[in-house]
Amino acid sequence: MNFSIKNKSKSLNLLRSKKKGMSLIEIMLVMVIVAAIIAGVFKTYQVLNERKDRQNTETLLNLAQQGIEFFKNDVGRYPVSLNELVTPPADQNEMRKWGGPYVSADSDGLVKDSWNNEIIYDKDKKEIYSYGKNGPGSETGWIFAKK
Repeated sequence: MNFSIKNKSKSLNLLRSKKKGMSLIEIMLVMVIVAAIIAGVFKTYQVLNERKDRQNTETLLNLAQQGIEFFKNDVGRYPVSLNELVTPPADQNEMRKWGGPYVSADSDGLVKDSWNNEIIYDKDKKEIYSYGKNGPGSETGWIFAKK
């Protein structure tokens, strides 16, 4: 086992030359890590966006609930529909008392939530709510105005 210095330096050079660049496994590992980071950021963005939409709808519902109470104080009765919070009444006596609009609406005169669903007003229960993200027909995700 007698190695010369020349042979040792050749074998060291071979080892060093093999270390240049990245292997396919290292590149794939980096790609997996980057993909996981991107997926995490995207999921966080979705969660924050859904939370923002829900909070905006809750705020709108509470403002509409206040608008209903203001309408009652001004006109002397509860509105039959949310449209009365936006459109002045036809009755001249009520028109003089009307202090609206009490809530903002879209171009069609409808009060809509963050998902573009119409806000629901149950005049008998004096309750106002949204179907939430899942929309009409869904039994989950409903959002109610605070009383």
